[in-house]
Amino acid sequence: MFLSQDDINYVEPDLSVICNSSKLDEKGCRGAPDWIVDPEKQMTTVYGFEKDTMEQYDFGEDIPVGIYEGFSLRIQ
Repeated sequence: MFLSQDDINYVEPDLSVICNSSKLDEKGCRGAPDWIVDPEKQMTTVYGFEKDTMEQYDFGEDIPVGIYEGFSLRIQ
């Protein structure tokens, strides 16, 4: 995923969820994904673009899905 316009600075998370397909091109994701799952740290990071927030959850915790009120996921 490219974090700037220069095509030089990028990161490669283990697993990411990108809900906005307009962020994707032939080289990858432009900007931050909605979720990053890090199996080594047993942690999930969720980005809240509307409020410019970032929350981290441990595996086994309920993770709210922002677009569906009252709906959550749990990564074991």
